[in-house]
Amino acid sequence: SWGGFSYKANKIGSSPLHLLQKGERSFNKMVSFSENLSNGISPKFHTEGFIKPELTELITNGEYANSLVSPRSALEYSVNHNAAELYESPVSIHLKKGMIDSNKILDTLKDGIYISNLWYLNFSDRNNGRITGLTRFGCFMVEDGEYKGPINTMRFDETVYNILGEKLIGLTDSQQLLIDSSTYEERSTYSSTLPGAIVEDFKMTL
Repeated sequence: SWGGFSYKANKIGSSPLHLLQKGERSFNKMVSFSENLSNGISPKFHTEGFIKPELTELITNGEYANSLVSPRSALEYSVNHNAAELYESPVSIHLKKGMIDSNKILDTLKDGIYISNLWYLNFSDRNNGRITGLTRFGCFMVEDGEYKGPINTMRFDETVYNILGEKLIGLTDSQQLLIDSSTYEERSTYSSTLPGAIVEDFKMTL
């Protein structure tokens, strides 16, 4: 979500979601993101004291809905702010759950790779929403709905428009709260509430 929902980043064209924001691309209709402070651990106020809305719809049914606007961007562009922090990134992002039974995820996957941990993520083509990363431990080959064994570290390179758009088969009916463990300068209060996803033809490069 780095820069994706930033009002300023979308205005100057540096957001990885600027094509989505302009209506030139879309996600699958089952994809709905929000900044939901009721689900996370982040305070409901800005570092300078502005009160944050409890819920801000960011993407609704695959279409871009709202940006995160800091008080600074509000002054610069003469718009209303929603008390976003300086970098205008979500502090408590929430992805709406789907319909896939979490207890039958392997049966639904049937044949493929089960990824439960990543080494890192980075942009390989920021303007087009392309990301790259490496799998870590806890990733397995699945055949006929059963684990067949762990896989070696693999690199992937895909666009968010494929992962959350054309190639998205479905999202699970349960979510996991992931709390940012960063303690650089201060303990992070960022969190993500996310379901699992099944994606077809996910591009692995190594």
